[in-house]
Parts: sequence; structure tokens; C-alpha cells
Amino acid sequence: MIGAMRLSIAVLLLLFFNGDVRRAAPLHLQIVAGGKVVWSSSIGPGEAFDLAYEHSQEHSIWIHHYVALSDGGIYQTSSTFSAFGAGMPLRAGVVRTPAGFTVEQSRRLGTLRMFNWRQSAITLKYRGNEILIGHGLSDFEPFVVRLQ
Repeated sequence: MIGAMRLSIAVLLLLFFNGDVRRAAPLHLQIVAGGKVVWSSSIGPGEAFDLAYEHSQEHSIWIHHYVALSDGGIYQTSSTFSAFGAGMPLRAGVVRTPAGFTVEQSRRLGTLRMFNWRQSAITLKYRGNEILIGHGLSDFEPFVVRLQ
């Protein structure tokens, strides 16, 4: 409950300090590989999305939680791990949830640059849909998740 309240406050502060969302240009959440947009959908400022994958060493599910900014930036609000132990980010405010352990991150990012690995099943979770990113990409092929 407290974690959800903190997330709501963080999103409201982001929207307040990030400018007037009513005048923001339309944004698109995109996955780009090989210089080509391979997936795209509209996204509004303050709208959330997640990236989930199986970690190659821990073999546990990691989910990173993000919010779209009106200027095209991406803000990471937290990360959730299905297991928690040695090597995991150690910070105050670790909260146990039904999905695992959630750690607040609170950092502004530009684009999210990643490498595909099919075994990790990298998945974009957005508007109730799950898009398996690596399905059409080669192993170790670089890709970018961005707002445009």
C-alpha cells in the first residue's frame, strides 16, 4: 500500500515537473532493431510499462517498471525480482509483493539499450498486453526500447 502510494506521488511529481501534458506531442513506445522499428504503439505521458526477463545467472524473473515522460524520456520507478539474495540491489525500502521483491529505483533514463537472448524471454508488458520482444530477433542482436 505504501509502495503504491509512493509510486503515485512519484508519477504526479514527474508530470508536474515535466511540463504540461495537454500540450505534449504524441508519443510512441517503440522497439527498434537493426535500425528499423519492429513494434510501436502510442503512449501517454505518465503511462507505465514494464520490461521482464529471466536473468541469465539468477534464473529468476526480473521486471523493471517505467513511466513515459512528456519530453520522450523514460523514468524507472522500481524493479521487481521473483527471488532476492546475494547479488541483488540492496537498498532500503525493499517491499515483498505477490510478484516478488520490489526495490524503488527512481532514475531518469533515455533509451533502454539491450541485447536479445531468446532463453531470457524478454517481454514488454504494456496496456495489459505482453509482447515477446526476442521472438523475431537473433540471439545477442542489439535492440532499443525508446519513446519517439
